[in-house]
Amino acid sequence: PLKHQNTMPLPRTILAALLLLTATAHAQIRINEILAVNSSVAVDPDFGEFADFIELHNASAAPLNLSGFTLTDDAADPQKWALPNTVLAPGQYLLIWTDGHNKHPGDTAFVGYKNAVVNMTMAHAGFRLSGDGEYVGIYTPQGNLADQLTYCTQANDVSYGRSPFNPSSWWYFGAPTPGAPNTTYGSAVMEAAGEPVCSLKEGFYPGPQMLHLSTQEPGAQIRFTFDGSTPNEQSPVFSDSFPLNLNLCIKARLYVPGKMPGKVVTRSYFINENLQLPVISIGSDAPHLYGFDFGILQNAIKDREIPATMEYFEPGTGERAFVSGVGLRVFGTTIYNLPQRPLSVRFREKYGDETLRYPLFKGKPIAQYTAFLLRNGGNDYNTAYFRDGLGVNLVKGKMDIDYQDYQPCAVFINGSFHGIYELRERLDEQYLASNHEVNANQVDYLEDSLHVVSGDPYAFAALMDYVQQNDLADPAIFAKVASQVDVNEFCNYLIHRAFIGYQIADLNNRYWRNRDTNGKWRWIAADMEHGFGQLGGDAYQVNTIGKLAGISGSLPEWATLLFNRMLQNPGFRDEFMQRSAAYLNTIYRPDVTIGVVDSLKNLLQAQMPRHIGRWQTPPSMQAWQGNVAQIKTFLTHRPAFYRKHLTELFGNPDSVQVSMQIAGQGKVVISGVPFTQAMSGPFFKQAAIRLEAIPAPGFRFVTWQGLNTTDETTIFIPSGDTSFTAVFAPVSNISIIPPIIAADTLLSAAASPWYGLEDVVILPGVRLTVEAGANLFMTDGVCIHVRGGLHLNGAPGNRISMSPDPSPAARRSFYGQAGFWGSIMADGATDSIIIQYADIRGGSFGRDRSRHFSTISTYNSPLLVEHSTITEGKAPLISRGGSAILRHSEFHTYVSCNGFISLYFMDAPLIEHCVFKGNRAINTDAIDLKGITNGIVRHNEIYGFLGSNCDGIDLGIYTLNNLLEYNVIHDCSDKGISIGSQSNALIRRNLIYDCDLGIAMKDSLSVAYIDQNTLFGHRHAVACYEKSTLRGGGKAVVKNSILSGSLDLDLFADVKSEIQLSYSLSDQKLWPGTGNLFGDPAFESPSTGDFTLRPTSPCINSGDPFSPLDPDGSTADMGAYYTHAGASGLSVVINEFNYHPPPNHFCGDWVELHNRSNVSVSLNGWRVAQGLNQFVLNETAHIPAGGYLVICQDSTLFRQFYPVAVPVLGNMHWELDNKSGKIA
Repeated sequence: PLKHQNTMPLPRTILAALLLLTATAHAQIRINEILAVNSSVAVDPDFGEFADFIELHNASAAPLNLSGFTLTDDAADPQKWALPNTVLAPGQYLLIWTDGHNKHPGDTAFVGYKNAVVNMTMAHAGFRLSGDGEYVGIYTPQGNLADQLTYCTQANDVSYGRSPFNPSSWWYFGAPTPGAPNTTYGSAVMEAAGEPVCSLKEGFYPGPQMLHLSTQEPGAQIRFTFDGSTPNEQSPVFSDSFPLNLNLCIKARLYVPGKMPGKVVTRSYFINENLQLPVISIGSDAPHLYGFDFGILQNAIKDREIPATMEYFEPGTGERAFVSGVGLRVFGTTIYNLPQRPLSVRFREKYGDETLRYPLFKGKPIAQYTAFLLRNGGNDYNTAYFRDGLGVNLVKGKMDIDYQDYQPCAVFINGSFHGIYELRERLDEQYLASNHEVNANQVDYLEDSLHVVSGDPYAFAALMDYVQQNDLADPAIFAKVASQVDVNEFCNYLIHRAFIGYQIADLNNRYWRNRDTNGKWRWIAADMEHGFGQLGGDAYQVNTIGKLAGISGSLPEWATLLFNRMLQNPGFRDEFMQRSAAYLNTIYRPDVTIGVVDSLKNLLQAQMPRHIGRWQTPPSMQAWQGNVAQIKTFLTHRPAFYRKHLTELFGNPDSVQVSMQIAGQGKVVISGVPFTQAMSGPFFKQAAIRLEAIPAPGFRFVTWQGLNTTDETTIFIPSGDTSFTAVFAPVSNISIIPPIIAADTLLSAAASPWYGLEDVVILPGVRLTVEAGANLFMTDGVCIHVRGGLHLNGAPGNRISMSPDPSPAARRSFYGQAGFWGSIMADGATDSIIIQYADIRGGSFGRDRSRHFSTISTYNSPLLVEHSTITEGKAPLISRGGSAILRHSEFHTYVSCNGFISLYFMDAPLIEHCVFKGNRAINTDAIDLKGITNGIVRHNEIYGFLGSNCDGIDLGIYTLNNLLEYNVIHDCSDKGISIGSQSNALIRRNLIYDCDLGIAMKDSLSVAYIDQNTLFGHRHAVACYEKSTLRGGGKAVVKNSILSGSLDLDLFADVKSEIQLSYSLSDQKLWPGTGNLFGDPAFESPSTGDFTLRPTSPCINSGDPFSPLDPDGSTADMGAYYTHAGASGLSVVINEFNYHPPPNHFCGDWVELHNRSNVSVSLNGWRVAQGLNQFVLNETAHIPAGGYLVICQDSTLFRQFYPVAVPVLGNMHWELDNKSGKIA
């Protein structure tokens, strides 16, 4: 076996990256091939899963009876799983699916995709293989080892097996061969062949073409397919040319002996097609789609995800916008049973890219998707085929409402036309994150009656209890509800549903809120084909409003409760009526709505005969056109009946004519509906109309002529026909940031506030300077393009403020009511970007979001940020190339981003004395560095990065000679400090606590010199390991450090890695090495973050005598030489907690707090948290002097066992982690 080079003994469990093969010279049975990460290459025929496998081979010349043989992934448990009782013929292979199902051929098991119990045809081990590497062994009936393998980190869809030329050598295979001899197309070092060159670009051609594929690689064969399947060794060899006479999906790859097969190249070709819709071409192996056992289209299987390749071609131009590996699933509650199956498209790393970077929908500045849907018309499949899309297009960009965007497209599968589909957003937490720029992990997203999609239902359930028990006619009660409900959006949602006749309000309800900001509940309009007079929708004569309000009809109370009770409030009732009237006068006018119908009809009409020919739905073009005409009839008559229904319900006739004019520049909001030009139409008599005048930038509101008031916001109650004019006048002294800065320009404090009304371009060679004390108000989406220089010259006590313009005129539909301006962007600036003593709030991203995706986005430009804050927006700062100095500043966002600050490819950046207060988003680091040389990161405070895979400081590849010192890093879900391949750093005098790994080195040439650090409360204080296949391990040299409170071993190193430890203390064991100690480090109060050493600590003056002296002139201490700045003894402490109670004492989990002081302590706004879970205490929460308070999971359960206990607060609704964790 290969021997690791660690300087200390390490446990057997860390041998998980060793490539080790031990076998007897004449072994009959041996491990021939394993696949530990199977995403798309081999399907288990029993469960239909892409499961991992182990392939065994009888290499002898005699039959082998496997009765009594066992297979294991744990050398300490050789009898873990019995092999099937079968006889292997000479040379025969046996495939074991390592999927954890623990089944043998002939056993029965429930198979999810079949929804049935079936007989097993294959062997399924009771364990799974780890892609991170582990042990596999075969044992004889006598318990003797027959063969074993300890393998390293494995790659996706690449198997590891014996060379077909030399069974003692092991190769990697890009085309696994389960149950068959290993191929000659493999490599010991994972070398792969190249890619073939195509003579023709993918896309559309007016007639037949001749395709040529070529390669210059010696010994290469080009194998190809033209049916969408993945080429393999049995696929045809491409000769010289191939005729393209019809639509085909061509896939090709190179095969070179001694190398793994090359990357599959995909090109779709369309001959004699003239499509004005977007075209999606899907290529996948036919058995995955149409196989009689587990073809997802053939059998309408929803519980299988299959791999595919997808190409997207732009409408009109036919240019391919993207090609990507994807996962496909059939979806839907009932529509999945239709012959044309609906498909959910998922982007995952195992297929290629985990994110699609392309704007799928016009009008939405969303450039990233993790999934989308290809919908088959839903329940409208047999009628008009665009009702749901019509419901979207009636309101898209016209009212504040969440909707599922819509784009019709033509889909081809393996070259064949598969019909018209609706390209739709997938309604999940990622949809909310993209559309509202929130943290996907921190939303409560519910459906119908408290069905949880994400988050939990407790806040909404409590709100509904409050609504049910109180009279919303009381303004104070209504205000409390309005503080939790986005009343404006809810009103729009109800009006739209009522107008289209969507009366099945107990179905397809989707509502959500942002937990990070305790946001208001909003609703998503979706599945709107159940309207417009068919498919369960009310006819135009029917009063849908009464049904939605629970006044008529038979809907369950939960479906109508909120609307019903809100109508008790006169203000809301009048708003609902008059807003309905405003929409009826505008977007719901028949000429407007029928125009939308015609536009959608025209989009589909050319391809509809072909679609009908493919699916026989709708039944005929005549039937389709008849259904479209029915929609037009509904929209023609609906407005008059809708007005009549409002009058019948509330007694207010729509008999008054209201006419509005605008003088000057501005807009008028009438009962929540904005108008930028004159309006006239019927409104409801004796119902309040709320007016708001919003001046255009550079204008002010003067008066309401005809209403005798000068208030910008006013209410009038029409008793007869009314005409009025909103008068706006120019403002002479408004300060507008010039859109073109062509000469050095100063934005003075005296002239502020300055308004950014449109993008600002600072030309090369000139500078825009902002004077100390100035305020900049930015309209939504507005960016500053720096080609010259930008200096924000704030001063102590005279700071600069840059934030979204609070005026309603600054809002743009996508950016929400709070508003976010764009980005400060610099590309090769000729001057510098200097931001001093500035508070920058509410920034987002630039015009090219793929490049400028942060509030500050600089490329190849000098950047200085000091004494500033960048908060309350999206990703705070990225800088690529150039230079960067960031100091004495604070950064925060709630959303996921690579790093709060992200610096790539520069020399000697400085980050010091900054604060990074984390969030709950995934994949978000505080400081993200890549390609950095000679950087310094010191005296920073980094904490609270609680989403999965979040580091404090992440040094990516090629980050060399960096110094990380005097930082305090804690509560990061992944690593305090992470060092990637070919990177190194001196890590000195940092305090790092309560992370998963304290300091980690990953892959080859990742090296850390760790000196005088305090590492506390991690799973491993220091870890070195191989992360990527064949990339090698890391190295750490640790001295003068404290390793304390580790949940597992202090040190972890795989056999490709090395850790040297000296002059360090562990409270776990005495580790080998010069000067190491075992004992209690004697911290002052680690539970409150005080890691100061007590005078009696054994760490004092116990470091390397040859290290530099400490600041007090004494021998180096072990640890960070840390001085605590905050309070170390808190008055309120966690006194006791209970988790995982037994069934006979099921009181729920709870945490007891104790006030150790002699005064009462208010706990208003305090939080009890563990990981991503938190419970916020309300305004009444307090603990008397010397008292106790229990925070419990369920107060009813708790009181059953502790009826006379101390005061109790609840319910926190979540459980404490049963394994480990931190309560704070």
